[in-house]
Amino acid sequence: MNKTISLKKDTTLVEVLDKIKDAKEVILIIPPDNKDFLKEITYKILKEQIDSLGKKVYIYSPEKRIIKLAKENGINVLSKDEKLGIYVKEVFYEPKREFSEKEISKVSPKKPQKTKIKILISFIFIFLLIGVSIYFFGIYVINKANIYIKLQSGSKFFSYEFDISTSTFKSDSSTKTLKGIFVNEVIPITLSFPVKNTSEVLLRSSGKVKIKNYGPAFSLISNTRFLSEDGKIFRILEKLNVPAGSKENPSLIEVTVFADEPGQGYNINPTKFTIPGLKGTEIEKNIEVFSEQAFSGGGKFQIKVPSFQDYVDAQKEFERYSTDYLGNYLKKKFPEVKFWPEMTILSFSIDKVEPKDVKIVTSSVEEIKMYGSGKIIALGVRKNELVELIKDLEVLSLQEGFKIEEVKIEKENVQSYDLGAGFAKILVEGKTSIKYGFHETNFKKEIAGKKIDEVYNLLKEKKGIERVRIVIWPFWVKEIPKDFDKIKVEIE
Repeated sequence: MNKTISLKKDTTLVEVLDKIKDAKEVILIIPPDNKDFLKEITYKILKEQIDSLGKKVYIYSPEKRIIKLAKENGINVLSKDEKLGIYVKEVFYEPKREFSEKEISKVSPKKPQKTKIKILISFIFIFLLIGVSIYFFGIYVINKANIYIKLQSGSKFFSYEFDISTSTFKSDSSTKTLKGIFVNEVIPITLSFPVKNTSEVLLRSSGKVKIKNYGPAFSLISNTRFLSEDGKIFRILEKLNVPAGSKENPSLIEVTVFADEPGQGYNINPTKFTIPGLKGTEIEKNIEVFSEQAFSGGGKFQIKVPSFQDYVDAQKEFERYSTDYLGNYLKKKFPEVKFWPEMTILSFSIDKVEPKDVKIVTSSVEEIKMYGSGKIIALGVRKNELVELIKDLEVLSLQEGFKIEEVKIEKENVQSYDLGAGFAKILVEGKTSIKYGFHETNFKKEIAGKKIDEVYNLLKEKKGIERVRIVIWPFWVKEIPKDFDKIKVEIE
């Protein structure tokens, strides 16, 4: 037997289930304002019932949401056609009419009490199903736990005397001996310092002179005179070797000469020169001496000329900078090593100064350059080895389960030392911060899946825990999640 059932807006699922018992195929026409069929749970229950009874149910409704819910829950949906549309309109939108007393008397009596009990049981069943679903959803899906733990902690004073030795193979806590790091290095140092002194001076002119030689090689001593055509004398400052040449292939050499006296009068134009020291010799016959450019630089000027005080100041700056430079060099090259001032010797020497002689000044001297070297002799220890040695000694006196969090060295005294022998004795004092050891992964293994009361009792038996607070979500779940990723432990 087939059936077509048109529902009203207040028709319930229980009533529908009661009407489809006798039919194999049923068409349910659902109005858009039926509240019961706008809930997804209605379709889940309907699907279970029609599958268990072996019935075919088709749903039609002008409401898109009802059609969507039916499809999502595997219930057949009728496609809309013209005939069905008219029928639905007639069922749900017929005008109201008044009934006569005779018609009213023919109306069937109210539903028996048995039907109401069924409806009540169905609602109770639905609410229980929802409640159980929420409960298990909370346990297995959204359950998580935050556990806040404060561990016991404190501090402990220490004082140890250590030997430092470069001859020991490695640091040893049993003998309180640290392996020494010895440094003995010489480092080149070059520094420049500005000249501050300004003087008004008469400068000597200078210029380039060329010597062309057609004969054998010869030498000119320093301060050799060069005489210009207008009778002005210039000199060379250093010895000069003139290579040999020939008539066909003369040698050519260029040298700087300086005026014998200061003043603008020596700023001469290109000219020929003679060398008075060679007058009447065979060499004079074989050479030509001349300039191709004008000389310059002679006259009265305000220039920087190093004074005695400039050299004194430069030496002081060299000493100060060298000390800082050597200290920084030691720190940068050995950042992991602790050196004590008492066992660190920094020395330096100045090997050369430029300019050394400023008797002949042709232009401003802007800076004094000092070339020297610095020497470092130092004895130290690796910082981490010192800390680890203190930890090894402190662990011996700790209670079981506690660990050292930090070693803070507050005082270091060098008792004695011999840099030549690579040996020293030091006193080290300070404090260690201690805290109870806590293994998070093992802790999670212990508490996963346990009830809150069990966890609290478990923690009461553990040493080193000062305070514990457990927060579980959602509130109705009273168990720790089994999934480690859902357990968050924070150490305060």
